[in-house]
This record gives sequence, C-alpha cells and structure tokens, in this order.
Amino acid sequence: MIKKRLSVLLLLFGVITLAACGALQDTAKKNKELNEILPYYELNTSNYNEIAYQGRIYKITEACLDRTELQKEIGQISKNLKDAEGNEIRFGYVYRIKKTDENDSVAVNMNNEYRQALIDR
Repeated sequence: MIKKRLSVLLLLFGVITLAACGALQDTAKKNKELNEILPYYELNTSNYNEIAYQGRIYKITEACLDRTELQKEIGQISKNLKDAEGNEIRFGYVYRIKKTDENDSVAVNMNNEYRQALIDR
C-alpha cells in the first residue's frame, strides 16, 4: 500500500515538473522574441529613477501597479545593477498602462514589481 502511494506521488511529481519546464520554455521563447523587437528605454545611470525614450523623460515612482492594470510590453530596459548600498536592482520591460496615455505614464518592471513612471514635464 505504501509503495503504491509512493508511486502515485512520484508520478504526480513528474507530471508537475514536466508541466513547469514547458511553461518556463514558453516564457523564455516569448522573452527572446520580445527582446528582438522592443525598443530600449534609456536608464539614467546616475539616477536609477529616471528613464528616457524618444526625448521623453519619465520618473519612476514608488507606486506599484497590479499586473491586471497593464497592457502589452512597449519597451525594455533589461539591466541588472547595484545601488550605492550594494542592493541589486533588476530592470525589465516597460508596459503601457490601461486607460493611460504612454506620453503621460508607463509601468516599469523593477525588481519584479510594476512601478509607475510619470512623464517629467
């Protein structure tokens, strides 16, 4: 009886592992495709809270958005840096925010949070 339960658990673990690997491969493929087509937003390396694109400068705020508030990816920063205290800061994609003009505000993936960035007028 114990061997039967162990066999079922091992089989279940194997199925879950295979499913997770497939999902990771799909994500990696999507990211590779996006990296080839999305434009780069420039990160101000003297002030990690500023990004620029096509003459527009955005200030990254502390405001975090939920993934459901975002639309598609519109750009990328794709940098891993360390601040003055040695903390790692990972920048990813830039997103359009639902019901918001990208000339006013965008979202930046920063350390796996979607931070709102407002245009600096």
